[in-house]
Amino acid sequence: MEQLGNYELLSGLGNGATSEVFLAKDLRNGRKIALKRLHPQLINSKSLKRLVDESSLISRLKHNSIVEVLEVDSSENSAYLAMEYVSGGTLTEFIKGGEILYPEIAAILMLEILEGVEHAHRNGVIHRDLKPDNIMLTHEGNVKIADFGLAKIIDRERLTQTGAIIGSPTYMSPEQALGHQLDEKSDLFSLGVILYELTTGKLPFAAENPHAVIRKIIEVDPPRPDSLNPKINRELSQIILQALSKKKEDRQEGVWEFVFQLKSYLNQFGLLTERFRFSNFVKDKNGYLFDLSKTLCDNLLHKAKSSLDSRDSFQFLVFIDHLLGIAPEHKEALELLKNFNTQSRRGFLKPVKIGVSVILLILVLSAVAWQLFLYKNPKEMDKPLFIDTKAEATQVKQRVSKPDNIPVMTKEIPKKVETPVITKPQFGFLRLNVDDDVQVEIDGILYNWRERGDARLSPGSYKLILRKPGFPPLNSTIRIKDGETAVINAKMPES
Repeated sequence: MEQLGNYELLSGLGNGATSEVFLAKDLRNGRKIALKRLHPQLINSKSLKRLVDESSLISRLKHNSIVEVLEVDSSENSAYLAMEYVSGGTLTEFIKGGEILYPEIAAILMLEILEGVEHAHRNGVIHRDLKPDNIMLTHEGNVKIADFGLAKIIDRERLTQTGAIIGSPTYMSPEQALGHQLDEKSDLFSLGVILYELTTGKLPFAAENPHAVIRKIIEVDPPRPDSLNPKINRELSQIILQALSKKKEDRQEGVWEFVFQLKSYLNQFGLLTERFRFSNFVKDKNGYLFDLSKTLCDNLLHKAKSSLDSRDSFQFLVFIDHLLGIAPEHKEALELLKNFNTQSRRGFLKPVKIGVSVILLILVLSAVAWQLFLYKNPKEMDKPLFIDTKAEATQVKQRVSKPDNIPVMTKEIPKKVETPVITKPQFGFLRLNVDDDVQVEIDGILYNWRERGDARLSPGSYKLILRKPGFPPLNSTIRIKDGETAVINAKMPES
């Protein structure tokens, strides 16, 4: 058996463009580990120096979602990393299995991937090569991300000459393809490509050869995910497309915002619970899918009914579109859609032509001001906590076409409802002017406003809770609109 340092190589696990991986045994304690040996042709004095520089950072990454690096060593013509051995398969293998039947499962899985990436970014490590091959899934369904920092260690010039980079540009960011300096937002783009693939089953920049792929990454916008998979909600589609923005400043502010967006999306459908952790999908696939489908459909039906009751045509169509995309034969949803068209013909609702992206909607953008006075126990305080919110409206113009004739409902299952494509801006903002000791929750998710500033949110309603020591919590509902900034003022009055 070959020996490398303190490790005995037992068998080969894989051989790629940058390295070969072995199952090995640590001779000091008998522990099984994975040993990644970099190909000699990719190693030179500069790359070895980078290995030494990066090794302390890489080995410091301790997180449940990251493959732990136990040791990094090098000699004049070899370099290797001893890593935690993960028993399972890659995300690539999982994708090929076609097991993700709902986009929401992809979002749940992506949240667990993002946890590991966010930890690395906080510790100053950018991955630079995020792709399904580098994401492991254990037999228990836990995420393990491998090869953090490896792309920086390897001699880039020699790697390009071998064809390795040119041979696999699928998950590259535009700035990486152009050879620019990289930061955390390059990883965001790669994560967006992965989520696109998970939800649609297709790559956003597929082409006949690597050079054509790179050209698409730099120049061509991908098809909207919801145009490829009727189960994808417009909101989730927009989150994915934001991560795939050509200009990095148009992407999420950081992994934290990506996490916040996905949590907000899942939470509105009751899917941000322990029951729907990805590991439970692996343990009991059929039971998980049944519970997820029922929870999702029940929530969408409730939201569609509420929208219809409040005569909100646009939101009704968004929810009913999502529901029928998941369950095309859902009887109650079809009956609800039939009633909607009946009311439209009678003039109770604005008319909609099914199957044509022409929807007559009246968008009213107005500034809303309201003030609330919240009092503490009179014995403890004699001054109220003053809460004031207002919206700073930005004018948005939209051309409204003449309505076509109203279609007559048939017994056929309707095609997916085409909702209108709304141009930018597609996000609103929440600005918080509050005391330093105020804790903020948005839709049940703690928001660190001190570090992150304004919250960028998709349009819609959110439950806001403000907690201040010594005061009862303030519960309120805020409405975020495209291109507007809702401002929350929660300051103690000056004495």
